[in-house]
Amino acid sequence: MKRTKITETVEYVEPRSMKLFRACAGALVHGSRRIAMDANPGPGDVEALLEEFRPHVAFLSHYHIDHTIWARAAVQAGARVVIAESEVPLVRSLAHFVERTAGPAGLTESWERFVTETAGYGQVPAVAPLRAGDGVLDCGVPMELVPTPGHSPGHTAVFFPRDRILFTGDMGLDRFGPWYGWVDCDLAKMVESYLRLKALDARVLLTSHGGVITGDIPAVWDRALGAIFRREAKVESWLDQGWDREHMIREGLFFPNKDAVAEPMRSFLRMWDGTMVDHHAKALAQGGLRSLFPDVCKGLGIR
Repeated sequence: MKRTKITETVEYVEPRSMKLFRACAGALVHGSRRIAMDANPGPGDVEALLEEFRPHVAFLSHYHIDHTIWARAAVQAGARVVIAESEVPLVRSLAHFVERTAGPAGLTESWERFVTETAGYGQVPAVAPLRAGDGVLDCGVPMELVPTPGHSPGHTAVFFPRDRILFTGDMGLDRFGPWYGWVDCDLAKMVESYLRLKALDARVLLTSHGGVITGDIPAVWDRALGAIFRREAKVESWLDQGWDREHMIREGLFFPNKDAVAEPMRSFLRMWDGTMVDHHAKALAQGGLRSLFPDVCKGLGIR
């Protein structure tokens, strides 16, 4: 893993490789209490990190497994694990998590096998709800919780106003762009969350999968927003051509060349691509995101 000092109180920790599907980058807060945020650099490294850092609190930005798989180790290290209240049941119960995610696609058995046996994921009964103003993150370092639903219902970012540093969580600021492959993702809320974060005028972004970003940050937000609207236009074009859902999945909205991937991952990629197509088709049936956010489209130069 790699650890980068951002300020005297904030540190960025990232995996050896951002390609590790069981890992993500996170932040460490050195205050009167130590707080680890999505600090999951991967198997082996996370145990070493927890042993050295000894966090009092482990903050989870949302329930997806690359951000929560380290939570059991955090509990064993003595940390209080917290997540947005709406997502507590998804972390406490493996059965609920599996049904909520892969259930709509009929892939619960293969998905549960994958997350437990291949990824090493497990439920965390000790996870506690995080509520604004409850003082769990109080450590002498000014922080603001920023609700950012869309990628997940309770996704939460953290803003450090003194230094204008934003821990973005999983907002798709890497080269792949925004991801919304579960049924509980929400495109309109995701766009609103991007606008909310952009308005903070942060000078440093600490991202889950895209490293530390300091240059031309408004353009970074616009690139992510633009990706969503361009995908909507692509799905609209496919629908106009008479393509059915299966044709769109084969073509790939987010994941190309799925046939080159072995099972069970191929089925998961198809599931996620199909769900992303469904989100856009649903939005288009209601007039499209462009009708909801005309000023955003105008600012991005999207017609």
